Amino acid sequence: MLRTVVLPAKRGFSAFGLGLLWGLPLLFPSLWLLPFFTLIPAAIAANKWSAGALARAAFLACFAHHLVAVKWITTLGLFPWLLIPLIISVELALSATLLVWIREKTSPEWWGRVFLFPSIWFLYETLRALGPWAWTWTHLSHHLTGAPSLLGGAKWIGGTGLGFVIALIASSWSYRRRFPWTRMVVGFGLALFAGSLLIPAPTPSGTIDVAAIAHGYSVRDGWGASSADDAATFYLRESFGEGADIIAWPESAPVAQYPDAIVGALARKLDTPILYGDYTYQEGNYYNLYGGADRTGEALPSYRKRVLVPMGERIFFRPFVTQFLPGYLWPEDDATPGPGDPPLSVAGTTVGPLLCWETLFAPLARDHVLGGAEWLLAATNTSWFDPTATEMITRFQALRAIENGRTLLSVVTGGGSSMVDARGRNIWQASLGEDVAEVVSVPLHNTLTLYTKWGDWPLILFSVFLLGFAMIQKR
Repeated sequence: MLRTVVLPAKRGFSAFGLGLLWGLPLLFPSLWLLPFFTLIPAAIAANKWSAGALARAAFLACFAHHLVAVKWITTLGLFPWLLIPLIISVELALSATLLVWIREKTSPEWWGRVFLFPSIWFLYETLRALGPWAWTWTHLSHHLTGAPSLLGGAKWIGGTGLGFVIALIASSWSYRRRFPWTRMVVGFGLALFAGSLLIPAPTPSGTIDVAAIAHGYSVRDGWGASSADDAATFYLRESFGEGADIIAWPESAPVAQYPDAIVGALARKLDTPILYGDYTYQEGNYYNLYGGADRTGEALPSYRKRVLVPMGERIFFRPFVTQFLPGYLWPEDDATPGPGDPPLSVAGTTVGPLLCWETLFAPLARDHVLGGAEWLLAATNTSWFDPTATEMITRFQALRAIENGRTLLSVVTGGGSSMVDARGRNIWQASLGEDVAEVVSVPLHNTLTLYTKWGDWPLILFSVFLLGFAMIQKR
């Protein structure tokens, strides 16, 4: 009877152990090969185990993975650190159940079984990045960002598409005896990653000089009126126009209400546009936005954040969690998702702003580039969390640069600002916890990659068609 409720001990420990190994590359980027090895036993289980056994194993593996991967959330307390893995693990368990249900409708000799595991995984990753509880820490391509030179294929199929290929390699290897042709699929998948080393860097159409200004003070160390005043003074004191076409401040730079007359006056005095983030009410809604002032001091159009941080900018179960964690600085109001504002035109260029969390979601950067963005600017505030959050997001956002063939400049509250080129290579990096006031030359690009043109739709259609075809198969 007990085995109908939990996995046998051996399988349970194995699933939990694989989950821990799966999460390690997010903390230790040099271990980027581990996802390949941990997925092979996962693919074997997906192709053989019952629905109940696979669902329970998926739950344990995902839960263990997140205990490692989202260690940075411990800053908020034990409850969020356990709640988020619990929710994500239940979703993966349901996906595993769906996989077995579809698999059992097909013949063991049907070639399409090889593609069931990667298709279910791809759709899980795609759907996981949608809705109010959007979350991408399970995305397989994020686990490979310790070796960005191998991710060049993202310009063709995107980061989620690379996750499909990783899962396909594992599934093909598990079927190599039944279907000998899958050995060729394994070789093709590995060649896709190895071939990334040969992809030439795109030629920039020009450059623009941006003064990246960000204070290194962390909210984790305490925040009050004096801290906010010191930070605001820092931005007004350190911003300079000499040698810069644009001044960029991070998300939620501590200034007055947006658009700010003081910032406008500073932009006019420096004869240089200033971009910065702020929270404001517009038409009865509370927005996290990014805008600024042009060189004359007039307010620029703003970009309103589309994907909000769950349990940060949008609090689920608010009465319960605020009572359970009264000591945490919960926001008084939930923010409103932005409608999808276009990129900003400033200083003769078009820039696609991404606010912090948004750099994890490929469609947002793609929309900006389709809207004419020549470069991407990630304005971030991860100073609320453990420093590993900044380190992870810095690595993950390299995929947005590769996918769209654009340089991505990141300006981060609390330190750790950086810039990656269109191949995802880090070409400038500031230290965590330190102030930065530095001019960087940002390469501009105006060509569209295959992924920018097509997005995830080819693989979405393939996966949906395959699963639909599998459901009408006869054993």
